[in-house]
Amino acid sequence: MLGYITIHLIGKINYNKIWREQKQKAMRLNTRFITAQTYIHNIYIATYPPVDVKWEDLSRSQEIKKNTHMYQYYVDHVSSMEEFQRLYQHFTNRFQPFSIPNTELEMEQMSFYLQSKLHSFIYRRQQEEKALFSNGQPRITTIFLVMNILFFLFIEAKGGSTSTLTLITYGAKYNPAILDGEWWRIISSMFIHIGILHLFMNMLALYFVGSAVEKIYGSGRFTFIYVGAGIMGGLASFAWNPQIAAGASGAIFGLLGALLFFGVNYKRVFFQTMGWNLIIVILLNIVFGVTVPQIDNGAHMGGLIGGFVAAAIVFFPSKRNLKVQLLACLSFCVIISGLLVYGLTNMSAHYSAVVQTQLAQELIEQENYQEVIEVTTLAIDEQVQSYQAELHFFRSYAWLQLGRVEEATNDLLHVVQIDSSFAEAHYNLALIYADEGNVEEAHDHAERASQLQPSNQDFQDLFQRLSKE
Repeated sequence: MLGYITIHLIGKINYNKIWREQKQKAMRLNTRFITAQTYIHNIYIATYPPVDVKWEDLSRSQEIKKNTHMYQYYVDHVSSMEEFQRLYQHFTNRFQPFSIPNTELEMEQMSFYLQSKLHSFIYRRQQEEKALFSNGQPRITTIFLVMNILFFLFIEAKGGSTSTLTLITYGAKYNPAILDGEWWRIISSMFIHIGILHLFMNMLALYFVGSAVEKIYGSGRFTFIYVGAGIMGGLASFAWNPQIAAGASGAIFGLLGALLFFGVNYKRVFFQTMGWNLIIVILLNIVFGVTVPQIDNGAHMGGLIGGFVAAAIVFFPSKRNLKVQLLACLSFCVIISGLLVYGLTNMSAHYSAVVQTQLAQELIEQENYQEVIEVTTLAIDEQVQSYQAELHFFRSYAWLQLGRVEEATNDLLHVVQIDSSFAEAHYNLALIYADEGNVEEAHDHAERASQLQPSNQDFQDLFQRLSKE
């Protein structure tokens, strides 16, 4: 932001001419400083009011160009207090009335005094605003960036960051494990990412947003905000989202919340720097979170609120507001407790049939059949509504590999009862019945499988062979 103050001593001269000259100067300044917000304040001190213009039309703010605004003030014996008060509103809320000098020399001296005083005030305020962004270097931000990248490489080497089993093994948010007491996953999941794109987008956001927050709040406060927001985001995900979740998104949204808290306390600086851009980013992410099913909107919103409240707890360096800080601390505890209670009682978020099915598939590929039975049984016993046929089918396959034919048969019968078009279940039943010598049942299921998937040569071959017996 750039600010210019000009003070003019005038007599009975053409005011429109002066105003046009000032407008031309403002245009030149706008050309020199394309991106900066520029505010020009023209103060006219005269004995007589303007005779060639209606003052009310020019006393309002004039937008020269998009980033340049010019304000006019006309000071005489009648309007001095009102005009100076209007000027002071742009710089400070404190206005001290003073008397207008009677002689031209005194007026000139007063004009130099006012100009130097305003310049001093503007310089002091600019230094104060600069100091707001000089409370630390982004050291912790860098450490978190390195930790996330190293952990991603580690998980990639251990089985892949898109593997459900690997994610669960190394600390992703997995509600069944959390319910069994593995609460550490709320924190560990903050440093795990699912795929390179997920990592890249989050680390890009962490670099820019984290650097800004650490410079404003300092490294210690930044760490508290990041971790506190990540925990609240993780608990919100646990309370509402039964899927496997991982990533720094909740903590990063917490940093956005901390910037919003900065905006509440320093509105003018906030909107002159990041204000509307930050608000638009948050709104867009909320829209995406609501419309795109794969996004963990609970973690995002939990992190956003957590970051705002955490920032209120630590407040700003060298500043205190015990009332606000105590209220924020109480709010943080209440929200965390509420998320815990709701998460423990919200049965719909405890288990995900999709996750259990994906996990069972990967375990079958690894030939870990006993764990397949445990995973599928957990979801079946919890009466998860969807994917029941698939869960029974995977469990039947594990039973067969372990030589438990009776249990496998019962599961396959459940599958065809739930979904009579499950061709693979009919085929496996046909194989079991054929081995037991129950040719009629075997033939019926083989026929059904061949009808459901006529292009499957194995199904057709089995049906043809049983038809000849």
